[in-house]
Amino acid sequence: MTLESPSTTSPRRFRMAGALAASLAIALAAGIGAAPASAQTLEQSAATVPYVRVQLQTHWTPRGANVRSIRIHGLPGFPDSTFNQCYSMGAYVPGIDAWPYIKVDVPQGPYKITSYTGPWCGEAFKTKRGVGLMYTDYRNWMVSSDDQPTPRG
Repeated sequence: MTLESPSTTSPRRFRMAGALAASLAIALAAGIGAAPASAQTLEQSAATVPYVRVQLQTHWTPRGANVRSIRIHGLPGFPDSTFNQCYSMGAYVPGIDAWPYIKVDVPQGPYKITSYTGPWCGEAFKTKRGVGLMYTDYRNWMVSSDDQPTPRG
């Protein structure tokens, strides 16, 4: 047999307290304009640094150092200087895909691109000469392990 103690608070008091709390929350949100202000901030930040889609392409060969991943770094002094992302080009399959490419969305501006011969952007896989600048004015770039990125078309 279980013991149940009766509640000392009446159901009517619970309903009144809940209604009061809900009314107070609505009044505070309307008074400080929480929803419209946060929506406006998102619209303004998206308008200041628009994103663009850039295609990065490479050429894989059965022998040699193939680019398997790419790191895009923001440059100091530009709006998105903290941008720092690694993108994988996928796994090399001989004869299947000799010209792999990826499309990435980045904030508009100049970037430093570093190419890697490994599937992730690890320092051990960093190429010696596959480093250079990318400008989002051009939307198609060729990335190599032995030369800096070059715009295409």
